[in-house]
Amino acid sequence: MKIIGIDPGIRNTGWAIVQLDSAVDCLVDAGVVYTAPDKNGHKLRCQDYVTRLGAIQDGLRRAIEKHEPSLAMVEGITGSKSYSAAVGMALGFASAVLTVREAGLEPFTLLASQVRSMFPNIDSIHGRKTKGYTRDVVRGRFGDIAVDKAMEGITKGRQEHAYDAAGLIIAGLRHPAVEWARRWEMKEDYDANQQANRVREALDLRGRTQSG
Repeated sequence: MKIIGIDPGIRNTGWAIVQLDSAVDCLVDAGVVYTAPDKNGHKLRCQDYVTRLGAIQDGLRRAIEKHEPSLAMVEGITGSKSYSAAVGMALGFASAVLTVREAGLEPFTLLASQVRSMFPNIDSIHGRKTKGYTRDVVRGRFGDIAVDKAMEGITKGRQEHAYDAAGLIIAGLRHPAVEWARRWEMKEDYDANQQANRVREALDLRGRTQSG
């Protein structure tokens, strides 16, 4: 079973594909959808947003069509220091979710704070979990060789977005939707539509539990 993790953003949207296996989980591919630089400095016009969102959707569609994941995890929206950053974050998130649903998958989300809480150790120098820490967790989980191969073609300055997407998957492996999907794909009479319904049930149960 394959899972796609997505770290959405209006400028850089990272994604990663993890193959879940009974013996070992493997990072099989990763990428970053990079949208063109602003033509108006730091201010984006409406048409700029349209172009960027189209690029994000096209990039994610290609990744989904290539790997055919059974589940999708998308990093949720968190607070932002500026209005423009908040708008970009929200639009990137919406674009990712809509693309995933268009592919017939039911996405579920984890906030960045939830992802960090899944990682047990704290950076000893800064006293917090850093981008570098996420990278170390991903490399420790999947191995340097597999990670280096998956990161081929991504410039070093943007690899952190792909690492965040892979870290999102690691943090979400205990989600009930993942357990449902694992069980259903192991069945001889596996049916993708039935699996999607089971995932929705798991997500609904999780939401009712958290809200209660």
